[in-house]
Amino acid sequence: MNRKAITYSMIGALFAVGGFALLTQKQPDAVSGDEKAKSYRDVKMVEMIACGGREVFIFEIPESPDDVNPAKPQEPKKVWKWTAAKAVGLPDRLRGNFAVTNECKPVDGGRRFFITAKEGGVALVNRSTRRVEWYTKLHTRPYSADILPGNRIVVVGGKHQKDGIIAIYDRFNTGDPLWKEILPHGHAVYWDNERKTVWALGWDEIHAYKLENWESRQPSLKIAKRYQVPGDGCHDLAPIPGSPDMLVTLHQGVWIFDRDRGELKRHPFMGHLEHVKSIGFHPNTKELAYTMAQEVNWWTTKVEFTGKRRDITLPTDRVYKVRWNAQGDGRSDSTTKRD
Repeated sequence: MNRKAITYSMIGALFAVGGFALLTQKQPDAVSGDEKAKSYRDVKMVEMIACGGREVFIFEIPESPDDVNPAKPQEPKKVWKWTAAKAVGLPDRLRGNFAVTNECKPVDGGRRFFITAKEGGVALVNRSTRRVEWYTKLHTRPYSADILPGNRIVVVGGKHQKDGIIAIYDRFNTGDPLWKEILPHGHAVYWDNERKTVWALGWDEIHAYKLENWESRQPSLKIAKRYQVPGDGCHDLAPIPGSPDMLVTLHQGVWIFDRDRGELKRHPFMGHLEHVKSIGFHPNTKELAYTMAQEVNWWTTKVEFTGKRRDITLPTDRVYKVRWNAQGDGRSDSTTKRD
């Protein structure tokens, strides 16, 4: 089945598996030429964050695919940029540890981003000031991070199935981790506030962790359950807001994981896609955005979408991951007591 030919209504039907139905927008009525010609300034925009090279950037696209001019390619407008070379608050000794970025996750309602890089760098960056508010360097390759309760941070990383880590840090202390443990091929992590669970991806397992001794000075994570996946090379996860389901990408395709039942089902029309590096769900447009390794490369120049939105090409950028910057997406809503 051609994924770009699937209408919104078909997507809604297809997603009625794994415990949730993906809500879809009603097909719009026909519009006049005058309405299509409305000013770009009148169009409601939505933000996406991309990383893969030295520069992490935010670009805007129309929230509704119907506001994209079908006569010419979609040209995203970059509205924010960050590089370690110009970052305020980052020690000089760490600037070289952000040459190839591989995560750009929004947290605190999109006011901050976690940026990680293959050279070991991890940073929490304030959007408005671009200041690095927290940083560390792993001995291995970090891949993701998230905010935990009590102003703590969880970081995961790992180059391959015999190397990896999951670690807890104090958000306001850039020293050594408060706790760490082996997590082979640690590639994604997400704090599930509703279930009070840390979800993390290893080489061929989904791990569910619970907070332990959290009010003490020696907090830790206790693994509650491991779920074997039907393949290997776990790469990214994306919660579906208002649902127990979470999207999980492997080398061998995209899967839907029911967090309440502990069950995995192949995605109905993305299950065959290999080497999906990032995936995310927008709570308003109900679209999935994703990136796939391009031929022999680990990166791509294309951001792809389900539904009727045209894919976006970024010809001068190497893109590894792309994230929606939208409150309610299940990823950007972590909060803190200190702003």
